[in-house]
Formats: sequence, structure tokens, C-alpha cells
Amino acid sequence: MEPEKKSGIRFLLLAVVAAFVFLFTLAYIGEGQKQGRREAQAKIVETRALVVFWADALSADREQSGLFIRYQGVNALLPENDGWDNLLSVEYTVATGPSREFLSVRSYGPDGKRSGDDIIETRMALKRPGPEK
Repeated sequence: MEPEKKSGIRFLLLAVVAAFVFLFTLAYIGEGQKQGRREAQAKIVETRALVVFWADALSADREQSGLFIRYQGVNALLPENDGWDNLLSVEYTVATGPSREFLSVRSYGPDGKRSGDDIIETRMALKRPGPEK
């Protein structure tokens, strides 16, 4: 066989092997990214369930007036970690006078800071009218 043909065949084989390695690497990286997205989504779903659970549980504790019984004050950390191993928090706020208040349970999300990626559930309580005198 002529040296030019041998060289062309070697180059073609090398190109085929390089293309195979490249495609395999892309497939492997793509699968890793998919796995990372699945894990991130699972943390969001798990954390949302915890936040809803705590919001429901804390909002069930009410004074006779109908307002919330506050868990360790106005702002507190809850004894539960979110999917990113940060403690959940609860915050109580009064709005439109003392007849309405809000309870918010928050996960600070993947960055662990108060930002746009937080997962929040809010409940409202209305004060029941007292007996007329």
C-alpha cells in the first residue's frame, strides 16, 4: 500500500476514535447534569413539603381570640433543616391593625440567604370579635 493511503487511513481511524471519545464525553457530562438537576428538584420538593407542614402545624396553634400562639417569639428558627441543611425560620407580622396577622415559614434556599430562591408559606389569622359589653 502506498504511504499516502496508509497515512489517510490512519488519520481517518484517529478521527473516528476522537469523535467517539468526544460523543461519549458529551453523553457522560449530560447525564451528570441531568442527575444534578434531579437532585436539586428533589431538594426543592422535600423542602416545600417541610415548609407547608410547619406552616400548617404552627397556624393550628391559636389563642382564644383566633390569633396565632407565637413559637418562641416574633422571629424564630425551627428545629428542622431544609434540603440544603439550613434551619427553617418562622416570622409573625401584624397587618392592618391588630385584627389580622400573618405567619410565614421560610427556607432560605440553596444559597442560605434571604433572596429570590427562598421557599415560603404564609398563613393568615383574623382576630375574633370579643363579646360586646
